[in-house]
Amino acid sequence: MTETQFENQKRKRWGTLAFYLLIIGLVLAIGWFFLLPKDWFASKKSASAEASEYVYVCPMGYPEASETPGVSKFCGMELIKKKRSEVPFLSGKGINEVRLSPSEMILANVGVSTVEYKSLEREINTVGKIDYNETRQAHIAARFSGRVEKLHVNFTGEKVKKGEPLLEIYSPDLVTTQQEYILALENFEKTKSSSSTDQIALTQSLVESTKNKLLLWGITEEQILNIETSKKVQTTMTIFAPIGGIITKKEIVEGQYVSEGQDFFQIDDLAVVWMYADIYEYEISFVKLGQKVEVTTQAYPGEVFFGKINFIAPTLNPLTRTLSIRAEFHNSAEKLKPEMYVNAKIKVASGKSLVVPATAVLSTGKKEIVWVQVEAGVFQPREVKTGIKSADYHSILEGLKEGEKVVSKAGFLLDSESQLMLGGAAMSEMETPIASEEEMNMEDLTIESLEKDKKQEEHQH
Repeated sequence: MTETQFENQKRKRWGTLAFYLLIIGLVLAIGWFFLLPKDWFASKKSASAEASEYVYVCPMGYPEASETPGVSKFCGMELIKKKRSEVPFLSGKGINEVRLSPSEMILANVGVSTVEYKSLEREINTVGKIDYNETRQAHIAARFSGRVEKLHVNFTGEKVKKGEPLLEIYSPDLVTTQQEYILALENFEKTKSSSSTDQIALTQSLVESTKNKLLLWGITEEQILNIETSKKVQTTMTIFAPIGGIITKKEIVEGQYVSEGQDFFQIDDLAVVWMYADIYEYEISFVKLGQKVEVTTQAYPGEVFFGKINFIAPTLNPLTRTLSIRAEFHNSAEKLKPEMYVNAKIKVASGKSLVVPATAVLSTGKKEIVWVQVEAGVFQPREVKTGIKSADYHSILEGLKEGEKVVSKAGFLLDSESQLMLGGAAMSEMETPIASEEEMNMEDLTIESLEKDKKQEEHQH
C-alpha cells in the first residue's frame, strides 16, 4: 500500500467517526428537549425580560446603573431597584422628566390644576402717610397794623368752627377808615335830595370806595352794616375763622403789636385728608387716577378706610426709584390724623387672562417654570412668562395653553426629585427654583425618602 493510499484511508476513517458523533449529539439534544419541564423556557424568557426591565441605581441620584444588586461606587449605599423606564439617563426620555406611580403621587401629595381663563384682581400693597389737605387750609394774617386786644383761641390744636371769633384787634388805621365811612354815608344822605346828579354820584362813589377798603381788610358785611346803622366807630374789630378745622399754628399772644402781613393762625380742615405713598417702577402702569385705595391703621384694627387716587407724580424719586401717589379720604370722624402711617392697598382689576395657581409657578430668579403633566403620572418642567399676579393666581403670557394640567401642589418636590435622579444635573439649563412658602418645608424631601419613611412606620406598627 502506497503512502498516498494510506492517507486517503485515514481521512475516510476520521470522517466516518465525525459523522457518527454528530448523529449521537443530535439524538441527545432531541431527547434533552423533550425531557425538560414544559415551563423551563418560559421561566428563562420571563427572567430575562425582568432583568432587562429593571435596573439597580444609586439611591442618591448619581448616574450609575447595574444589572445586579450591589453597592454604589459613588455614595457607598445599597443600590435600589427601579424600572429602567423611570431612569432618565437610561430611558432616553427628557432629562427633566419625573414619573410617579399613583401611590407615589398620593404619598407626595401632588396636586394638579387645569390652565384656564379667569379675571384677575392684582393688589399693590404699600405704606402710606396721612397728611393735611392743602386745598382745605386757611392762613390768617394781619391786613393792617395794630394791637391784639383779646384772643378767643389760646392754643395750638384747638378746634374751631367756621365763623367763630379768633381775636379782637385795635388799629388806628381801622378807626380812621370807619370815621371816613360814616362821614361818607352822611354826605351821601344830604346830597340825595338837594344836590345835582353828578354830586350824588360823587358822594356815592366815596361811600363805595371806603366800604371796599373795609372789606379788603377782612371786615365782614355784617360788621359794616353794624357801623352803618349805629353810626359809631368800633375801637376793636373781631377777626373770624374763615373755615372750620384745627388750629395748627398760633403766632401771637394778647397785647402783641402786629404789622401788616404778620401771621396770626393757620387752620387745617381734617374732614378730608390726603395720603401719600410710593410705588415701584414696575407697578406704575397699573395705577390710574380715580382708582380706589383701601387703608388700615394700627390705631383702629379691623377698620378699613376708603379713598381715591387724585394725583400721580410726574417724576420718579431719583434716590428710591419710586413714584409718589396721593389719595383723598373723607374723614368726618377725624380718625385719620396727619403723620399717621397706614397700610395701603390698591386693587387693580384686569380682563380675563390665562391663569395658573400661584403655587404652580417656581421662580429661579431669572426664569419662571411650571411642572406640566404630559400624561398620567408623567411631569415635565416648562419655562413660562407671567403677567399680572394676584394672591392666588398668576396670569400666563407665554408657555402654556388652555386645558393643560400643571402641578399646583408639591411642584418643588418634583424639582428636587428631578435633580436627584440626575445627580443634580436635572436643571442644567435652569437655575434652581425658589420654593414657595407652602413648599419650603418639603425642600429636602424626595419620593424615595417619603417611601422609606412610610415603610419604617409600617415596620414599627
